[in-house]
Amino acid sequence: MPIIMVVDDDEDFTNLYKEYLRMVGFDAVAENQSSKAMELAYSVNPDVFVLDLMMPEPDGFQLCRMLRQTPIFNAPPSSSSPRSLIWTVNWLPWAQEQMITSPSPSI
Repeated sequence: MPIIMVVDDDEDFTNLYKEYLRMVGFDAVAENQSSKAMELAYSVNPDVFVLDLMMPEPDGFQLCRMLRQTPIFNAPPSSSSPRSLIWTVNWLPWAQEQMITSPSPSI
């Protein structure tokens, strides 16, 4: 089962998001302190990252750069490792126009 890691400084949001993802069949983990996100990422090796852009240091952009600079998380997507990033400011499951997916050449 794919593991989705949610990083957002709003604990209510991450709890709601984790519950929703689990209800629809995903394994989800969350971190509310972006400064601890890399440690959690190393321990669970998620397939997908959902990052809030507006967080205390490091913000979502900085965290994305850190993930992309780490070889284990920068591997190209494949059928055995379909890793990707989803960035969000105000993510809602039905508001796909607010999502930016990566890998992206601009980041």
